[in-house]
Amino acid sequence: MSKLAFNVRIFICILIIIFPILLWAFGGSKPASYSQYYYTNAAPVFVFVLLSVSFKMMSTPKWFIPGALLLIVIFFPCNEYRLIHNFSAILFYLISSLIICRDKRLYVIGWIMIAASPLYFNSLYWVEVIETTFLAMFHLLYLLRINKAQKG
Repeated sequence: MSKLAFNVRIFICILIIIFPILLWAFGGSKPASYSQYYYTNAAPVFVFVLLSVSFKMMSTPKWFIPGALLLIVIFFPCNEYRLIHNFSAILFYLISSLIICRDKRLYVIGWIMIAASPLYFNSLYWVEVIETTFLAMFHLLYLLRINKAQKG
């Protein structure tokens, strides 16, 4: 992997980790879910970050389907297309979790993501924060492992 590709992926992971802070800073108080930020001043941040993640995921065969599902989430806003949006979002998190569960070293992260799912009944927003943070942490750790192997 080139230095530029590595740095872009690291940047996207960091964006996802600080995503809740960015959304709050641009969109104000916390709505019921990430997707509700689409209807606030944070909409450009919301779309930019999710498009960045989606395109980067789709460039990797193993992550193509979650990346495509994320595109559907972006292009079908939650208020106008509730069923398509929610179904795609649920599949995005589920498939991402299952892909991570199949990893030999970092599978625990996938199980944490799955274990967080029942929190949906308490707060969809916090489930999204937990799952996206762990998804980004998985990718960061994976990238660092690849980088170390290439240097070593």
